[in-house]
Formats: sequence, structure tokens, C-alpha cells
Amino acid sequence: MRASLATLNAPQYRSLLNANQKYVLGYWTLELSGRGFDPPPDLAAAETWLASAFREWKETEQDEADAQNAFSELMSRYNTRSLPRWYVDLLQRLAELRPKNFYIALGLGDALSEGGDGADVNKGLFWLERARERLDGPAVSEAERPRLSAWVNCSFAKNYSTRARFSAGKTGQEAGQEAASRLMALIQSLRKDGSIRNASWPGACAYSALIETHLFRNNIDEAARVLGDSRDDGLTDSPDLVSNRFALLLAAGRIDEALQFAERARELPGLESGALMLAALSQLVTNGEKAEYAARKFLATNNETADYIRLMLYWHLGRRGKVDVAKAYLDERWRGIDKDSWPARLAQGDAQVWRERLIGYYLGNVTPEDFFAPLRSREAFEASGFNRIGQSYDEIRCEAYFYDALFQAVTGDAATRSARFMKGIQEVLETRAGHYYEYLLARYLRSRG
Repeated sequence: MRASLATLNAPQYRSLLNANQKYVLGYWTLELSGRGFDPPPDLAAAETWLASAFREWKETEQDEADAQNAFSELMSRYNTRSLPRWYVDLLQRLAELRPKNFYIALGLGDALSEGGDGADVNKGLFWLERARERLDGPAVSEAERPRLSAWVNCSFAKNYSTRARFSAGKTGQEAGQEAASRLMALIQSLRKDGSIRNASWPGACAYSALIETHLFRNNIDEAARVLGDSRDDGLTDSPDLVSNRFALLLAAGRIDEALQFAERARELPGLESGALMLAALSQLVTNGEKAEYAARKFLATNNETADYIRLMLYWHLGRRGKVDVAKAYLDERWRGIDKDSWPARLAQGDAQVWRERLIGYYLGNVTPEDFFAPLRSREAFEASGFNRIGQSYDEIRCEAYFYDALFQAVTGDAATRSARFMKGIQEVLETRAGHYYEYLLARYLRSRG
């Protein structure tokens, strides 16, 4: 197929192709190289095709819709939280070729606002500003403007919330306050207009982002109050709020309710994988009889967070004296890991590298010195490359200390396991990363002694 694509790239054939055909050729040139984090060998050829398509689409309603759909398809190629750095750069170059397209600007701004790092968050703000400028343009119908304006406002607020995660001190505090203020104002506006329950409006999204903002700031009581407000607004079963509700049940130590809720969540459309993860977490943290079964069901989904469940399963089995079984799960995973690929993938922002290092640490293939080196200081973290994977210094410390605590609880001198475990749990709580499951699980485990 590569040979066929090269033939079509010849001038005598290229001129016969329309914009949609050129887009398809560019897309499949990328697809032939897979969806890895390393830049593909045919990236230049793929971008030539894609850029030609994005330039040649005219400013008609149909062509703008074609460009929007193409960009959306490109955005969804990677089913991961963080995109490769080269791919983010490619998307921005393509978006620049459609400067008047509201939907492209909003989609890219929203994605960047999730933040691979602080620089991405700033770029996200740029694209959101561009989207807001395009709201009054001819591409957006007058009837749609109120709804799309609400989504833009929600994206701006989420940008500030992410900015708070990546900023220290007063700057982070002010960004968190700004996010909370904007989200509350949006919720009140949607409630007043009667659109808070409408799934095509950002009511549930705004509530979820506000709860996340409060959890990040460790305002757990306030987050619980906001969840109560969402229930009053009829959003109890909204898929956007499932993880928030589960997190707050964990924070309150109501593990039995969390487990029951996880089971019910499986009935909600599109949430089977997430609900299986919640069920596995509940079973594992309580040392439940169905823990291994629940974990295996979730691992079968190949979710990108599966390595965390593998580590918790190791802890669960270790507590039951099944160390050989626990190690077998990790050995199987390690056989699919290429340690030599880590530097290049990390440079592209591949968050999976961090999870693979956790597996390696448990197996002794990553030394404690190497594992903890990026966490010694903010400066060490910034220099390590882990600042590019979409997690802040405190967030990655939270995970590291939590999974190390579980490891300490089932390895080494049996006489010191409990003390080492509790020391690690205390280190987790000192990160104050209240929006992370690991932090909330640590709160529960400390309460259980």
C-alpha cells in the first residue's frame, strides 16, 4: 500500500485528487505507521497530503463541515490522555490552515487545556480565545450560539483548573479560585435558563469540573456539597459525574457504598470499562473475596490505566501469601515492555512510560534510586521529562508514594512492613492531591490502620 501512496504523490496524479481524497491519503499514511509515540517515518508525506486537504477545502458550509469532521477524526486517533508531542504540533499546524473554523478552534483548545504540560495549557487558552472570536461568525448559526458559548465558557474554566494543577503557590491558588468562580457562574446561568439537565449543554461537564477543582484543592466537603447540588438538578446518573461520586464515597470511607455504586454504574451506557475499574478498586482496597476476579475482568479491557490495577492486585495477592501468583501477573506485563524505548517515548509525552516504570520497580528492574530520582525536587522533576506526560509534580509523587506503600506492605522484613506501609501512606497524604484516587484510597487505608 505504501508503494501505491507514493505513486499517487506524483504530480500527474496529485492534481486529479480533490481535498477529501487527499485527506484520506494523509490519514492512511499515518495509519500505516501505527499509533505509537515515535514520529512515523512517513510523517512528512502524511502532512503534505493533510495540509493540501485543509488548504483546499473552501469556506463553504459543506467544506468547513468536512474540515471539522476530518480534524475531529485526527483528534480521536489516540485513545489516551496525552498525545505525542509531534502529533500535537501537527494538529496545531493543520488548525492554522482553517483560521475561521469555530469547531476546530474549540476542539483543539479544549484538548490542549487538559494539559500535557503548562505550555500546552497556555496554547489551549490561545485556541479558546480564537473560538470565542469565531462565535459571531457566519459558520455558527444564531440559534446555536447560546449553547456553544456555554461550552466555550466551560472550556475556559477547565483551562484555569488545569493551570492550577501545574502552577505552584499563589499563582496556582488564584487559578483554582478563578476556575471555581467561572464554573459556579456557568452552572447558575444554565440552571436559570432551564438547560442544566440538557445533555447537549455543559451542565454535567461543569459540575464534574467544579468537583474536580475542589478535590484538587483538597476541599472534599465542598466537593461533596457540589455533588449534592448536581443531584438536586437531576444529574445523579450523568456519566460525567460517575467518577466524582465514586471518589467522594471513597473520601468519606464509605467503601461498601462505593462498591455497590460501581456495580450499578456498569448499567450506564458507555461506562463498562470505567465501571469495571471502579469495581476492581473497591474489591482490592477492601481485600475482598472477588478482588482477583474483578481485577482480571478489568485487565481484559486493555484500558490504559490497567497497570495501576496490576500493582494493586500484586498487593492484594501478597497479603494473602500468593507472591508467586502476584509476580506472574507483572512478569507477563514486563515481557511486553521495551525499557530501551523509554527515553524517546518520554520525549514525546507518553504517559505509559511512567506506568511501565512502576511495573519495573516492583520487579526490581528499576532500582529505587532511579525510580525516586525524578521526585527528589521540582527541579529534578522538570529535568526528568516526566513533566511532559500530563501530570504535575505533586500528582506523580502521589502515585509513586502510594504504589511504593503497597509494595512495602508485602515485601522485605515482615517485622517492619506495617511501619513502612504507614510511612508511605503519610507521604501520599502530604501531597494533598485530593483529586487522585490514590490519595482518597490512602485516606481510607490510614483510617483502617
